[in-house]
Amino acid sequence: MMATRKFLAALWPTVTALFSVTALFCMGVGCDGEPEGSGFVGGASEDPLSIVGEYVDDFGSSHHITEAQWRIDEARFAILEFSNADRRLIAANAPENTYFPGKFSRFDWATAEGTLWYCQIAYDKPSLDDARATPAPDASKLESSGCSGFPWSRLTPNGSR
Repeated sequence: MMATRKFLAALWPTVTALFSVTALFCMGVGCDGEPEGSGFVGGASEDPLSIVGEYVDDFGSSHHITEAQWRIDEARFAILEFSNADRRLIAANAPENTYFPGKFSRFDWATAEGTLWYCQIAYDKPSLDDARATPAPDASKLESSGCSGFPWSRLTPNGSR
């Protein structure tokens, strides 16, 4: 197990570089077949990821979101694809993450009354396709049970607390 983690940690820069090369290729020659407002590998689309920024959740965790990565405190998730229209993104969990290293996650977001909320509805999927196939959470129940029976997490822009 430890050797696998070390191998995955060593491989992580190569994986993120490969995703970046793919993104540059798509920007240069175009990648047909994707819906408008979607992006791959850090937003290789005409529309940037709409939630890029620095936030704090109600538990005091820091969230740093770029078009390439969502970082929650020390946990990192490489953004593989996103859709602003569907308000979701799929990410690869970093191999050095404490929980579910090397797995895949799905994050969904919503806004209500000017507040940004997110739900990490999938966090331990074995494949990209499994993360994609995860049903969307219930955005009509942000403060109660819409995220697998739990409330969604509120994100406040850093410095606004």
